[in-house]
Amino acid sequence: MGREVPPVVPPRLVVQPGSRQEVFALYEGDVVVSCPEKLSPESYADLEAYLEIFLRKAKRWAESTRHSQHCHTLNTIPAA
Repeated sequence: MGREVPPVVPPRLVVQPGSRQEVFALYEGDVVVSCPEKLSPESYADLEAYLEIFLRKAKRWAESTRHSQHCHTLNTIPAA
């Protein structure tokens, strides 16, 4: 008889002293952001610019996924 294998649970990042970690749960999985507790105005501006780029990329991923699902649906419609 086979043994049941427990589900794999990905480890959480260890939050270092002086850092913050925020977790935002989505249907597809968690989004985890960690950063220093204290940011200079310049570092904040850099982080803001980076997150804007990240969100643009995430939007493309979401649109690509939606497009792929739509094409798959069209390809599975039986011919009349």
